[in-house]
Amino acid sequence: EAKVPLAGSWRFGAFLGDAKLAVWGYDSVRTGPEQVETRPAGLSVIDTSDWTRRVIDADAWHAAVADGTLLVTYRDGGLSGFTPAGQRRYHLFQRETLGVVATFGERAFVAFDRKPVLVLEAATGDVLGTRRDVPRLLHPTFAGW
Repeated sequence: EAKVPLAGSWRFGAFLGDAKLAVWGYDSVRTGPEQVETRPAGLSVIDTSDWTRRVIDADAWHAAVADGTLLVTYRDGGLSGFTPAGQRRYHLFQRETLGVVATFGERAFVAFDRKPVLVLEAATGDVLGTRRDVPRLLHPTFAGW
């Protein structure tokens, strides 16, 4: 039993400002004696002024926020950028396993398996450069630790 992945629900969130909260996560369900199936819970924006919820992307696996852009990654790979209102700005890197490992201002640091870290302009998805690793900054707007 101890070797089997945990079943349950996990949720994460980020404050977007203007009484809005981005929420994402996943649900793991036991499907057999030693099997757990994990499904994305998607990305939603909750307006805390009236507690309404708007689904932005039902397939979102993980999310990050960079300067007003919601950055979404998927279980099968890829990265999308959304406005807080839910408009998709771009979809990049289909089928590539990646993660948004840090954000700083309008920049996002995207890590791939065995490749350099890409530095993206979060609002447009434009590649600004590459790095061998993620910087560690002691700054209040740096999200990556």
